[in-house]
Amino acid sequence: MTTCHKRLGLAVVIAAALVAPGQALGQTSNTNPTGLFVYPAEGQEPEQQQQDEQECYGWAGEQSQFDPIVGAQQKNAQVAEIEQQAGQEAAQIQQQAEQQAQQIQQQSQADAEAAAAQGESKKKRGIVGGMRRNQKQQTANQQAQQVQQQGQQQAQMTQEQAQQQIQQVRQQAEQQTSKVEQDFLGQMEAWERGYTVCLEGRDYKVN
Repeated sequence: MTTCHKRLGLAVVIAAALVAPGQALGQTSNTNPTGLFVYPAEGQEPEQQQQDEQECYGWAGEQSQFDPIVGAQQKNAQVAEIEQQAGQEAAQIQQQAEQQAQQIQQQSQADAEAAAAQGESKKKRGIVGGMRRNQKQQTANQQAQQVQQQGQQQAQMTQEQAQQQIQQVRQQAEQQTSKVEQDFLGQMEAWERGYTVCLEGRDYKVN
C-alpha cells in the first residue's frame, strides 16, 4: 500500500476503529487502526498475532510518542472547535453588519425627512414667486433622495465588507484545519513505521 493510498483511507479506517474498537473492518482493529494487512509468515496463531500486534502498537507509540486512536480523537476535537469558532465569528460579523446597515438606513431616512421638512418650511415662510418656491422644494426633494441613496449604498457596502470578513474567517479556519490534518498524518506515518518495523521483526509481512 502506497503512502498516498494510506492517506486516502486513513480517516475512514481510524473512524471505524473509534466507533467499534476491537471489531474488524477488513484488517482494522484496536491494535491495527490503520488497516494494514498483516500476514503471519511463520504461521503464527491468531491469538499470538493479536498479542504481537498489541505489543507492537505500544512499542510504536513509545517510539513515536503518539497513539493513533487518542490522536484521532484529539484531531477531531480540534477540527470541531475550529469550525465552531469560525461559525460563531461569522455569525457575529453578520449580525453586526445587519445592525450597522439598519442604523445607516434609519439615519438616512431621518436625514431625508429632515431635508424634505426644511424645504417645506421654507415654502411656508412665503418666499415671493411660485417658481422660486417650487425650485426650493424640488431641491429639497433631490437632497432627500440623494441622502436615501447614499444610505442604501453605505448599507450595501457594510454587507459586502461583512461577507469579505466572513470569507476570510472561513479561509483561516480551512488553513487551521488543514494544518491539524497534516500534523496528524505526519504523526500517524511515524507511528506506522514503528508498528511495521516491530511486526516485521516478529516475522510478519506487513503492507
